[in-house]
Amino acid sequence: MEKKNYKVLSSRKITEAEYNLILKMLNKYQMSTDNFIKNSKTLLLNKIENTIDIYNGYDPINNVILYNDSTNIIRELLHVASSSGKKEQGICIKVNRVYKKSRGYALNEGITDLFLEYANGDSGFYNFEKVCAKVLMYAFGVDIYKNYFLNDDGNFRHLFNNNFPKLLSSMDDYMVSMIKLKKLISLNKELPIGIFEIIKIYMDIVIEDLLKVTEISNKGSLNYLKDLLNSEDMTPIYNIIGKYEYKE
Repeated sequence: MEKKNYKVLSSRKITEAEYNLILKMLNKYQMSTDNFIKNSKTLLLNKIENTIDIYNGYDPINNVILYNDSTNIIRELLHVASSSGKKEQGICIKVNRVYKKSRGYALNEGITDLFLEYANGDSGFYNFEKVCAKVLMYAFGVDIYKNYFLNDDGNFRHLFNNNFPKLLSSMDDYMVSMIKLKKLISLNKELPIGIFEIIKIYMDIVIEDLLKVTEISNKGSLNYLKDLLNSEDMTPIYNIIGKYEYKE
């Protein structure tokens, strides 16, 4: 979570309803509840003064959720459930200790939105990333995400072949490009020439890397991927860059 100076308007503990919702979902999919139960005991949810943008974030070091939009609290509680107190929660992988760069943010957010959907039906923010998380789950089973809630990126990445680091990087490239595009649109800025084509290229690269990681080659599975990529999950992306057609 990016550190910013916000005025805290109010502070509270997690409610019983919020706690039970997350716990029920974790138990249903047989995910670890250890981090969630531990973190919930001292967790604070701080409502901050209104800003130009909707802002929600979880600070795993201080175990605090900052928010100005209460509708997104459940999503942040999934980050609480996937944190063991390290700077990164879930399966973000630190790749450079000197520059403190991490890889895997896009997949991490996709997994978060996947379990948000399972928890309360909310579609989340990272639609394409969530579809990618679904593809991995389809190929390997939901148990691969046990490491997400254990905050164990080391064991997580060892579940996959040598193409996995490339997938993480290509997903991050896509996510960064979309964040920049949405920011330009929100500010009514002139868009760079060819930006939509560039994002489509990023998506193609991600799909290619997904196929290499999952080693999916049979026609039935390819059709399943196509259905996912053309599902309602992709609607927010279609609205920005136009309908993306999967290339067989």
